[in-house]
Amino acid sequence: MHRIRLSGFWARTEPSPGQVAHTRHFGAPRLNDLAETVWLVGTAPGDGVVILNGKPMIAVQNGAAFEVDVTASLKPRNVVRIETTGGEAMELALEIRS
Repeated sequence: MHRIRLSGFWARTEPSPGQVAHTRHFGAPRLNDLAETVWLVGTAPGDGVVILNGKPMIAVQNGAAFEVDVTASLKPRNVVRIETTGGEAMELALEIRS
């Protein structure tokens, strides 16, 4: 497994009272083998949803770890958005799994 941390460069907005959106752009990782998959993993900063390239991927709960296979949803350039009921900094990473 190879882990790519998505730290820094997060844009934080408040689309409505009590709701926070964390947005980050990133490039798709290169895969060396057709059997490899890419997973988005992290810990939710609040209750909400993880959205990749405009597509809801997984509902998340405050403080809970999550993981979702995003291989089929990746493009050369991507936007991940986490819309939650609050929260500040978060740990988010891409994991390349064989």
